[in-house]
Amino acid sequence: MCYFCEQDVHNFARHMRRNLSCEPEIQQILSKEKKTKERRNLLAVLKKKGNFIINSENCVEPLKQGQLPNQTFLPCTNCLGFYRAKFLYRHPKICLKTDSNKNSQAMGQNFLIKSSKKRIPV
Repeated sequence: MCYFCEQDVHNFARHMRRNLSCEPEIQQILSKEKKTKERRNLLAVLKKKGNFIINSENCVEPLKQGQLPNQTFLPCTNCLGFYRAKFLYRHPKICLKTDSNKNSQAMGQNFLIKSSKKRIPV
């Protein structure tokens, strides 16, 4: 999912180079050398932002303590990536924007609810 166009994109890097080269964030990414870790990380951040838009629209009700179905996904509050709720506690160790949280599931649920409330017109 493209963060700027809000369209599904098959090849994200090519889409950015061809269609979005005038955006400042994209110019910064394209200025990095190809196949470098820094460029991949910047691409991953933009992909996660775009995917967060779609996944947050399919927001589920908050989970109660002890009720974690296997297929429940919650966002990381730092990088906006969605991960299985059961294993979300592992993610901060490898997250690009590291911030260790003991309650990563609770933080993910609260973040998802807060972001969905912003989109609901009152």
